[in-house]
Amino acid sequence: ETVYVGVDSPLAVASIKNIAMNKLLAELYSDAVVEENYDAELAGIHYHLYAHQGGLTLQLSGLSEKQPLLLKRLLHSLASSPIQPQRFELFKQQLINNWQNSAKNKSIAQLFSKLSSALQPHNPTSMELVNSLQQISFQEFQQFSQEYFRHIAIDVLIHGNWQQQHAENITQILSQTFNNCFAATNRVDCPVRDISKQQDILMPLVLPEHDHASIIYYPFNSRSLRTTAITMLLSQLFSPAFFQEMRTEKQYGYLVGVGYIPINRYPGIAFYIQSPDTEAFTLVNEIIAFIDKAKEITADLDEENWQHLKQGLAGQLQEKDTSLRIKSQRFWASICNQDYQFDRKESLIAHILSLTIKDITLFIEQYLLSLAKPDRIVLTSLKKMPNNIGDVTFAKNIKSVNDFKTLTLLK
Repeated sequence: ETVYVGVDSPLAVASIKNIAMNKLLAELYSDAVVEENYDAELAGIHYHLYAHQGGLTLQLSGLSEKQPLLLKRLLHSLASSPIQPQRFELFKQQLINNWQNSAKNKSIAQLFSKLSSALQPHNPTSMELVNSLQQISFQEFQQFSQEYFRHIAIDVLIHGNWQQQHAENITQILSQTFNNCFAATNRVDCPVRDISKQQDILMPLVLPEHDHASIIYYPFNSRSLRTTAITMLLSQLFSPAFFQEMRTEKQYGYLVGVGYIPINRYPGIAFYIQSPDTEAFTLVNEIIAFIDKAKEITADLDEENWQHLKQGLAGQLQEKDTSLRIKSQRFWASICNQDYQFDRKESLIAHILSLTIKDITLFIEQYLLSLAKPDRIVLTSLKKMPNNIGDVTFAKNIKSVNDFKTLTLLK
């Protein structure tokens, strides 16, 4: 049996400092309640608190009859537990160290992280979080945690062997704990930056000690199931040919691929290569050359293989939940995505199965080929910044990351 309680607090995203403090709050709270609720773990009830983009999520799983009691204790601790200054300093430093260590990640991982931060205002880079958290005093954090629950929105999932009475009890516990300070108007939007009509945006990252790497990312500003279905199918269609050319034939590197990468439910497709020997701009031009001949892949696709591709993707999505826990996770993801009919997956499969090869070819022509002047983000890991970056052939419309901040937002 599972209970999820998602708390959105506009305060959590009011600034980069607050985003950093939100993450620290989750760490400190988890530590504070471990000892006092050790008996609950022994009794077979597990709990986990983590930060999400708009606030905090508390998850409980295990024996249902004991959960409301534990939930009451946990929520009371969350809303009122005093934090000790020495624990604050210890966990603050641990978080800073973790974020600083991300600079040691593989270059391709750092580029994907940069992409995610650039497109999502509520998802700062590790270094932005480090710089903000370093400045935060214990008093400032105390004030933040005291004000945190004054204006919140709450989502709850109660799933498993429960009765109506249990659900009503849990609702009452929430009302009492948070003093009825919650309202739907406090829900936090997680916007995405709209790069429509921006064409090529170059985002270089200088990583002297790392491999060369490049990502070309095509974001789409429609959350429609049709666009999502096409993007997922394109990823499946391109992956084998891209791997064959870039990894097997040209041997650029071990990390090579095409991925369906949605950002806050906006679909997108990424082509990526990490290479020890071939520099990033060469990789970019190779990826673009591959994309510009992508229509050849659809031209060679017969109806039998096309149906096989669609059925394969539909089959992956149709996989049955292997446990109640996984089913709960899926329901919770639907609630977070505001899919209260819980039928998005079935609708997506129907869209996938209805698409034709012609649909895919038209989409490639309209949104991917260089001739169409597509909107795409070009991320590169460089050993050093070249002097003549303005002359890079593929990126006539170079923008800096700062320009991102002025772009309009997709809600």
